[in-house]
Amino acid sequence: MCLHPNAGAGVCNKVISAHSIQRSSVLERIVDSSNHVLSFYPPSLDTAGRLKIQPVGWREASTFTGFCAKHDSLVFHPLEREEFRGTERQTFLAGYRALCHELFQRSASLRSGRVMDDFLHAGRADRIQALAIKFHDSFNASVEAGLEQLRECKRSADEHLLNEEYSAFSSMVITFSGELCIASTGAVSPHQDFAGAELQSLQNLEERIQGLFCTTLTTKDGGAVVFSWPRTSAGPKFVSSLITKSGDDLASFFGAVLFYVCGKHVLFAFLVEIAVGPSASAAGVFSE
Repeated sequence: MCLHPNAGAGVCNKVISAHSIQRSSVLERIVDSSNHVLSFYPPSLDTAGRLKIQPVGWREASTFTGFCAKHDSLVFHPLEREEFRGTERQTFLAGYRALCHELFQRSASLRSGRVMDDFLHAGRADRIQALAIKFHDSFNASVEAGLEQLRECKRSADEHLLNEEYSAFSSMVITFSGELCIASTGAVSPHQDFAGAELQSLQNLEERIQGLFCTTLTTKDGGAVVFSWPRTSAGPKFVSSLITKSGDDLASFFGAVLFYVCGKHVLFAFLVEIAVGPSASAAGVFSE
């Protein structure tokens, strides 16, 4: 199903495996000689019980069936075909794509959870099964609550997209010089900043949870990490605490942050470079 607000029969063409990460520049920069990138997804464990690193073909990496070919090309042309300069339109589209990707993933998670319902309720009603059902129901409730808030956020972003008004999100762009070796896209609901100060409580499903979107992009001198968030979000405090890190540690720290924010949706060139990253000459630009 195409997630474009004008999607519909007779409007969309074939739904494709759309990339959540820049395919024409980011992915091409981190492929190896066999055109593979490294990933922890799909998850599997080695003999020591650790997540295994595995190669993924770059054309299959970071894809989701969230847009038809027509709308994927139309909407994200400024990210795929134009040099990234951190314009309001480009940062909006970076956040919009991360939002759509997260909405797609959460919807899939909810569908898989419903498949588990019959399985969990089958058999005898012993204590362990009762605990499993309780945990499963709580998980589904949290996914449904988060999904509804994502839908609400997307409805607002859709309106801005159609009207070509790109002020729905605030953003921060962090630029790095040097070779790009890590790429990701994703969303997180931070409950603490990097100094340990509480930003919001995630336990109460009745409260509105404030989200933050993150995407890596390329620039003419290296790479950029784009953080974007709805204007009512806790994003500014989270990213402000992030850039207080010293310049010598900033690039390596961002590698860790990407794994925290994007989890399994992180791709990289080779593991040793995650600790080194691009050179630590970084500049942050707020867009309010």
